[in-house]
Amino acid sequence: MHPWEMAQNSPHAKITLQRLRNFIAVVDEGTITSAARLLGEVTGEGSPSSVRQNLQELRSAFGGRQLLVEHNGKQVPTDLGESLLRYARTMVELWKGASRLGTRTLTLAFLPQHAFFISPVILELERSEMTVHSRILGEQDRSTIIFESHVIGALAGGEIDLVVGPPPEPSRRREELKEHRLYTSRLEAMLPGSDTRDRIGLDELIHEGPLLVPPGPTRSRRLLNRSVRAAGLPAPMVKLDAYSSKALVAFGEDRHGTVVIPSDIADPFKEGNILAGPKASTFRWVPVVDADGRELTQEVYATTRGRPPADIVATVDAIRRSTDAFSLDVAA
Repeated sequence: MHPWEMAQNSPHAKITLQRLRNFIAVVDEGTITSAARLLGEVTGEGSPSSVRQNLQELRSAFGGRQLLVEHNGKQVPTDLGESLLRYARTMVELWKGASRLGTRTLTLAFLPQHAFFISPVILELERSEMTVHSRILGEQDRSTIIFESHVIGALAGGEIDLVVGPPPEPSRRREELKEHRLYTSRLEAMLPGSDTRDRIGLDELIHEGPLLVPPGPTRSRRLLNRSVRAAGLPAPMVKLDAYSSKALVAFGEDRHGTVVIPSDIADPFKEGNILAGPKASTFRWVPVVDADGRELTQEVYATTRGRPPADIVATVDAIRRSTDAFSLDVAA
């Protein structure tokens, strides 16, 4: 019997793309009702009864073993469900990539904090008659776990052509991808304008009061925490952690604590820049340094698949020119 015929006669023939999309939607939305609503909006098809039926067919493909269990009113995957979820996301990403073959649309994904230097690039590309689809990521996509699974996964699968942000985590997937360094940013603290320091040490930062920082899963918070531990300092007191940099700056301007965010994300909030409010002139942004005076830095990349075509390479070059125009590279 041909392997294809064997697969068709297997219980796993019940594992269809549609059922996997239903499974992913339930995990992401938490309930069957919410998943059905989402599927209806995206595909025009979806009802709670059809979602339940698709989940039941998936479960039967695995001998009736549980894929989801209810916890605190939400459907959460079992160990088997987690394993299936990884494959499901990859298969859906590959399907989306295959469906885009032959199109001339460039799909560019970036975090909202990077919109100010991406926007001029999109204008430049559209003037050259390239069709650009902007995928503006959510604030929560700054979580390294979510960024790796949802964003880098979509890039590897072909759903996205170019991503601006952190590099991929070390894994087999990195062999399929190519990193293009754009610039180096550093952690900066927002100090009152009366403060004459041109930098602030980790020990000073921690002992001067509470911090207003991004949440623990973000790369910049991990950098800060790692540097504090390496210096043998006590964990900093955090007054507020939030993905929204605008919220952190608003609380910082009212003196709830000291804002610490990456310099490229802080740039739009500085006096004279696009997001600067009326109180921006009363504050200064200075680099955070370790005991040896070294700035705490991290690099920002454009990531593509392993052999990017000429138009994507040209787009990376355009993004570099834009970041140069804004003087974002602290290493320059």
